[in-house]
Order: sequence, then structure tokens, then C-alpha cells
Amino acid sequence: MGRERFLADHGYAEARAYLLQHEGRSYDSKAIIGVAHGYLPGREPLRSAEFTGGEQHVARRLRSLGFHVTTSHVDPETPASSAG
Repeated sequence: MGRERFLADHGYAEARAYLLQHEGRSYDSKAIIGVAHGYLPGREPLRSAEFTGGEQHVARRLRSLGFHVTTSHVDPETPASSAG
């Protein structure tokens, strides 16, 4: 499916800081948690606005489940520069 389509299909933006590392690939941590929630019995995927990402929530939970989470080294407060 690819990253862009996965995020678009599920209503998430690219991770600003935390990436899930699995089998040599990087995944957007908040999107993974939100979509995975839908695989729990009787649950549906969470929309991005329904929960908070970041270290205290998503990254901590993924680590507690045994996943490796890294920072993307992008400052979410700094706007992306545009080529001009």
C-alpha cells in the first residue's frame, strides 16, 4: 500500500517526531496505534483527533509492547522550508 496511501486512507499525517521501527522499516507511530486499535475485539480504528501522540502516549505504549521507537529528529515547531 505504501506510506502515503496508508496515511491518507486512515486520515493521519506523517509522524512529526516518533517512528516505529520494525524489520528495518519505519512507520508513523500514531497512525499505527490508531489503526491497530481497530483490530481489538469490538473496537474500531481511532481517528487522529481522538487521542494524543507523542512520547507520553503513543511512544511509551509502543515501547511497553516491546517495539523500538525512535525520534525522526524533526522539530515539529519548525515549518518545513520550501524550495524557491
